[in-house]
Amino acid sequence: MTFATWITTFRIVLVPVFAILVGNYARSDSDDPACAVYRIAALWVFLVAAISDAVDGFIARYFRQRSRLGELLDPIADKLLALTALISLSLGYVQEELRFPLWFTILIISKDILIVLGCYLIHLHKGVLKVRPNIPGKITTALLLVLITGALWQPGWLPFALLLCVTAFFALWAFYFYLSDMFRQLQQK
Repeated sequence: MTFATWITTFRIVLVPVFAILVGNYARSDSDDPACAVYRIAALWVFLVAAISDAVDGFIARYFRQRSRLGELLDPIADKLLALTALISLSLGYVQEELRFPLWFTILIISKDILIVLGCYLIHLHKGVLKVRPNIPGKITTALLLVLITGALWQPGWLPFALLLCVTAFFALWAFYFYLSDMFRQLQQK
């Protein structure tokens, strides 16, 4: 197992730590300043996990440590962290104005489920699957990181509602690209 894959594994281990911290924050008295410790700790765990994603990708590319296990675990780690944060922050664990609306969480999760199902279908019919990242997908991921960080950090100046709408737009655009690519792969002989 490469060093980059160890970093990815560490990111997967951080997911339950993040969930526990957000859960403790949700169960605490939000008027008590001591409960902010859980929120800030969850923010730092999330940021460490997000930064480790960039670090393991850099190490894998720069030091040629790409591995089949790493290629499998990296998107799983990304999705686990993002989905855990989305679900946790949709269930009322943060201030109402920084809470993810249910429609947004359903949109992001549905997009990911449909992409996974499409990949599975292509694999069944073609045996070979080529998943190509696209720019709207990368922008969606970056915006999700900003939104999750903002929900945990809770700065007053963040245009949260606008960022939600922009992220939803890019998520739908990315889904269109993935869907088009999947249909193209299914039609190839």
